[in-house]
Amino acid sequence: MSQTFHQFISERGFDRFRSGLEARFTAHGLSYRIVYSESAPVPSLLVRLENQERLGEVCVWETGRCDLTASSVADGQFKDEHFVLPSADGFHEHLAALFRYVAKRDLSPVA
Repeated sequence: MSQTFHQFISERGFDRFRSGLEARFTAHGLSYRIVYSESAPVPSLLVRLENQERLGEVCVWETGRCDLTASSVADGQFKDEHFVLPSADGFHEHLAALFRYVAKRDLSPVA
C-alpha cells in the first residue's frame, strides 16, 4: 500500500526501511546521514550519501517536491534536479539511483 508523504515523513514511515538501508550503505563503505526536518514550514526527509570521491543528497518534502544533488570530486561532475514526485514510493527509486552513483555501480550522474 502506498504511503502518503505525511505518513512517510511526519509519521516516519521511512524508518521501516532504515536499518536495511543503513546496513547496505555501511557494507559499501558509504558515510550517510538521514535527517527528518519537522520544524520547517513543510516537513522533509533528507538522505545524504558520500564516499571519498562522490556525494549525493535526495530530499523530499510533504508537498511531494524533491531535490536531488550528485557530485564527483575527481572529475567535477555535478547534477542538481528539482521535481515533484507523484507518490512517496517514488522516493525509493531516486534513492536507489543515488546509491548506485555514489557506490560507483553506475558511473554516470543519477538520471
